[in-house]
Amino acid sequence: MTGPQRTEPIVVVAEQCDEGWELCTGAAGHFSAARLYPPGAWQEQLHEWLGGIEFVDVRAVVLLIAGGDGREYPVTEALLPFPIVSFPRQLALAAFAPADWSAFAVLDGQAGGKCGLVTRSEAGRFYYAESAADDACLAACNFGFWRVVAAGSAAAAAFQCVERVPAEARLAIGAARLAVDALAADGVCRNESASRPQLRLARRRSAGYDIIHTERVFDLENDCLAQAVDGRPVFFAVDVAVLKLYGPGMRKYAKAKLRHCAFATVRSGEASKSWAQVAYLCRQAERAELPRDGIIVGVGGGVTLDVAGLAASLYHRGAPYLRVPTTLLGMVDVAVGIKHGINFKGRKSLLGAFYPPIGAINDFAFLQTLPGSELSNGFSEVVKLGLVRDSLLFRWVEDHGERLVRTGYQDPAEWAFRIALRAEYVMMADLHPNLYEKDRRRFPDFGHTFSTAIEEATRFAIPHGEAVAADMLLATIIANRRGICAEKVLERLVALFGALDLLKVPQACNGEVLAQALTSARLHRGGRIHMVVPRRIGEGAFLDDVTAAEACAALDRAVNICAAQRRRFASAGD
Repeated sequence: MTGPQRTEPIVVVAEQCDEGWELCTGAAGHFSAARLYPPGAWQEQLHEWLGGIEFVDVRAVVLLIAGGDGREYPVTEALLPFPIVSFPRQLALAAFAPADWSAFAVLDGQAGGKCGLVTRSEAGRFYYAESAADDACLAACNFGFWRVVAAGSAAAAAFQCVERVPAEARLAIGAARLAVDALAADGVCRNESASRPQLRLARRRSAGYDIIHTERVFDLENDCLAQAVDGRPVFFAVDVAVLKLYGPGMRKYAKAKLRHCAFATVRSGEASKSWAQVAYLCRQAERAELPRDGIIVGVGGGVTLDVAGLAASLYHRGAPYLRVPTTLLGMVDVAVGIKHGINFKGRKSLLGAFYPPIGAINDFAFLQTLPGSELSNGFSEVVKLGLVRDSLLFRWVEDHGERLVRTGYQDPAEWAFRIALRAEYVMMADLHPNLYEKDRRRFPDFGHTFSTAIEEATRFAIPHGEAVAADMLLATIIANRRGICAEKVLERLVALFGALDLLKVPQACNGEVLAQALTSARLHRGGRIHMVVPRRIGEGAFLDDVTAAEACAALDRAVNICAAQRRRFASAGD
């Protein structure tokens, strides 16, 4: 049976004893009861245990604790496809030392009285060496290791301070704690396995960025952008249409408040998310002599932000990057994450990078020049969050979304701000624990199982928001047919999409496209579909067993729903 996905380290402990090996398994300090297996019989059990765990990242460890007789470990990395960390029993004792001990000895009666020396770094990492002196305990004291962790019948009279490991304490658990820490902590360590020595470097990736809200970012009285770039040279990557509208003001602002500025344009439209655009921006940045500490500022919609972000991740192996989105989709979706992608070989976002920006500046004044269809596309990403993550956000869009689309997202101003801010917050809260997508089950992927294939089938002629909306409709119908969500959930979604002019099924959406989408989802999400569906407004679930036939049945109902909606509008017009 397949277990739940895990991202934390999993440790399997194999502790050598006179009768064979004792095995237990667990994570984060919680371990199963140990069972004894004779030599030659425990490896099969080990495979069975590890086979029941689905790993998002390979973090399983076989932790071997040898006895004191010098026997070799009966396993190698060639036999088991998991990392092996071997511990002498003395090092396992280090886990029982008081937290304020930075240098101490370890002494184990079962290991022939061998004495080891342990130091602990400020980061909490242990370093171990075995003493080779004839009188190891006296030598340890002479070198300042006057404290000792002792187990069994070990004689510790030579030491000034003794921490006795209780007889019932299991060294396996102590060693497992050290292994979990070693996997999770930053630093460099050496693991001695049966087959070869191994060095491990661990460095956790960190990210931190701000979403700043302002009004008329390029007004000379507004210091928001100038403060964000903090005096660094600036290279603007700007959407062509945006530069036509705001170019004079941008150039005045750059001349008055920024330094060493250069401008390059990016063509809008999904078809322009290409390697050629990325290479063009890199060439222009090099021609402008943008230094490594210079900052690339992307100004435009989702396409511009994606292209500029990928260029920033590559230029000088990573230049600081700031986003200034000018569309609703850019503000509530693209600008809050760390992904940047371009299309390649007809495949949407096949190439890309996880590259945290230094931040984003959201200015709702940009939205007043957008057509209603563009705002509706942006609202599709807000609806997705409300439907499976936040019922209040969904209700707010029901109450105010249609008017905001008609008024260029300007009226009611209070609700324009509250909806966008809550959408950004919900999205960031969902991204935060899984920013680099080690776990492929992601609620922000709601509306993104079929939509990519739909866009590709139209050669990106359909707006992204419309494709996402069609995907959400299909997923909700599937959930409703299975009894996962009530009919009322589907009715509210249909009504909201009707109000936002998103209730559409693209002609390119057919059974073949949906079947291909399910296949692609498995390839993209680690072998599982992980389709997000609503349980109720504000709560989602994942499905892994959706079939092409089921998707086609949902498509038939979606087509009928859209046709019925058109008939109602036609009747109302008469």
